[in-house]
Amino acid sequence: MTLGKRISTLRRDKKLSQEYVAEALNVSRQAVSKWENDLSIPDMENLIALAGLLEVDVEFLATGQIGEDLVSEPLPEPPELPKPEKSISDHKRLLCVLLSVSILLNILFIGLWRYERCTEERMEEYCAACVGNAANHFADFVHTGSDGSYYMGVAAFHSFMTSCKWLREAESGSSYNYQQCHILLTSLIYNRERCENYMEQIRRVLRLLKEDKDDFNAYHELSVLNNEIRYGE
Repeated sequence: MTLGKRISTLRRDKKLSQEYVAEALNVSRQAVSKWENDLSIPDMENLIALAGLLEVDVEFLATGQIGEDLVSEPLPEPPELPKPEKSISDHKRLLCVLLSVSILLNILFIGLWRYERCTEERMEEYCAACVGNAANHFADFVHTGSDGSYYMGVAAFHSFMTSCKWLREAESGSSYNYQQCHILLTSLIYNRERCENYMEQIRRVLRLLKEDKDDFNAYHELSVLNNEIRYGE
């Protein structure tokens, strides 16, 4: 069953009209009709709102599968740190929220690809969009110093890393690329002050990966960059 048919079936089961759903989500009735006829897909915000309105899990609405069947990449264990001040705690809460959104996005798009037979080209576009968004958020962070821009960049890079890994998990030689991405992600999360000094280099690597997620030179630069961030080499 497609996403559109699930929306239509669940809406009818709840005896809700398309007009009611459109008004509740603040969209047009035509938008709801397009969703139900698989002419378009609701964005993340509308998908979450739809799930709440129809009283089902987001994962089930998106894929027709129970959430436990869709496993996302676990985040690294945090190192031993001194007791954080209140401001650091606030940053971590924001990071947790953003990474949760990132993981949910991976569940949605990878689930759609697996169970609705999305094309490989579509997932390639999603990978490029994620790494492009990371570069844009970090660029905004450089200009504004906004904590939100920094952590949105971290979340977008996490989405790129995990979705890219799934896309090429059957290919040989992909573990090195994933390892380099994972090292940078860990540094971004736990060594923010040090990473700020290398933001231009980080943005350059992200731009290269946006052009080609398998760019050998990009991963070579990423390896050098990781050594500089971690060891000052």
